[in-house]
Amino acid sequence: MAVSEYSASLSVSQLPKSMYFERSMIINMLNVFLVDDEYFERTALKKHVPWEENGFRVVGEANNGKTAYRMISELSPDIAIVDINIPGYSGLELIEKLCQEHISCRYVILTGYDTFSYAQKALKLGVHDYILKPINYGLFVQSLNELKEEINRQHMLSGKLSHLQQENENLFLERCYNDLVNCNFTTGSLSGYDSSLAKRFQLNYPAYGVIVFDFPSLPEHALLRRLQDKLKKHFTSIPFVCFLDVKKRIFLITDSSDEEAFSSAAQSFHRFLQSEIPEVIGGAGLSYPILDQLYLSYNEACIALKNHSLIGEKFIFYKSLPSSPGASLESKVRNQLRFLLLNRSYDRIRPFLSELYDNLMQQKVTFDCIALQTMELTGLLTEILSGQAATPISVLDTDSNILDTIGSMKDISEIKEWLIELYLKSLEKVNDKASDFSDTTICIEKYIVEHLSDPELSIAKIASGLYLNYSYICYRFKQDKNMTINDFINQARIEKAVSMFHEHIDNISYVAEQTGFNNAGYFSKKFKKATGLSPSEYIKTIL
Repeated sequence: MAVSEYSASLSVSQLPKSMYFERSMIINMLNVFLVDDEYFERTALKKHVPWEENGFRVVGEANNGKTAYRMISELSPDIAIVDINIPGYSGLELIEKLCQEHISCRYVILTGYDTFSYAQKALKLGVHDYILKPINYGLFVQSLNELKEEINRQHMLSGKLSHLQQENENLFLERCYNDLVNCNFTTGSLSGYDSSLAKRFQLNYPAYGVIVFDFPSLPEHALLRRLQDKLKKHFTSIPFVCFLDVKKRIFLITDSSDEEAFSSAAQSFHRFLQSEIPEVIGGAGLSYPILDQLYLSYNEACIALKNHSLIGEKFIFYKSLPSSPGASLESKVRNQLRFLLLNRSYDRIRPFLSELYDNLMQQKVTFDCIALQTMELTGLLTEILSGQAATPISVLDTDSNILDTIGSMKDISEIKEWLIELYLKSLEKVNDKASDFSDTTICIEKYIVEHLSDPELSIAKIASGLYLNYSYICYRFKQDKNMTINDFINQARIEKAVSMFHEHIDNISYVAEQTGFNNAGYFSKKFKKATGLSPSEYIKTIL
């Protein structure tokens, strides 16, 4: 049975559940506006047409084109019945002006003139029907019902497209978060994506914690999606997002700034899922202040999950594990490695990482700690390379789980060799991409590096110095580097400052001057925003 037949014979709430989506797109009553300069014609229309019985409601009327234009613009009716010969604007002029304003309305013309030129222009304006006076009300109602079916079909199609777009956006976000928790994505990579999607990705919680739920007997994919929807509908007062990971587990990201509230929310989520699937097990990671550290909390939650049979609990907090290891690398190690990557000292990567892992083995660090520190090293690699490449770099297979990958290795030596190989291959990727940059971008980069100490360095100055068009260099650079010229200047200044600090130049005012900052205070602010440490704090980590 066609949708129009359902809408005519049943109330919308009586439609079968299998037609839920289509049912939600059907409009119960269409709003109609009447335009005719003859009072008795308008009265006759209202009297002789069974509007409500056929699913219509007259919401307004006007006796001239200018009043009709104002009222239709304000009311946005679904249908306007317009007489062609009215004062102010003619009927066709009125429709043309409303179309120019993109008013979402369909039109039926009434006229006493059987003139081809009128009908031809009406067709060009997308008028649904052209009805001659005196009106045959039976044919008029038939025309309105045909238009109603067409409007409902369009609403259903628009709704379906919107629904598909929403689903695609959600799947995109799910992929991004999966890459983020597997050290394969950084928030800095969002600049290349649609701004509305990037805004949805940035949660802006004071702190971030991850809770992972696993189901020993894996439910169907559709059931997992329904569980996600139920969580969202049930816990409306708790800020969180939830997705499926590559192993078909539900993971939630929520505000963990209040430790007690985070613990309470995690246990509430678990109890709710237990009421749906009793055998569900869960784990919660630690709290981290920035979104790019989400992979640590997620993998801590996964490690907690792995201990459920040993501990005999169905929900475990990572912090409660016996001698739970700290994940963070020493700031000195992070900064030294960052320095090597930013300065492209690739020949020093292998000995640096080899020494790092040899020290971990000598210290007899636990396997879980090594796994988490390996993830942190992988995350640092993704962050640095994504900043250098024209497009976001993926250093891992996007369908793999990094904890499982590391866990499958027989010892620390194998992990060390795997990470070194990952670094060297990924660095090769970036070099390949760099060779694809246009000559213009290469010239811009060279000019910036040579004039970095100039506090007046600007896009206009670069364009003038290279004898190139301002707009063109902005476009060409963004196309090649996936970042603006100003962002690149700021990044290059911070990188040069880092390099100078590693050369044991610890005079902050001098470094600020050499990197193009007008004053040390502003330099300190930009440096801390980029590195997470003030210049003086950073210097202490490399002494």
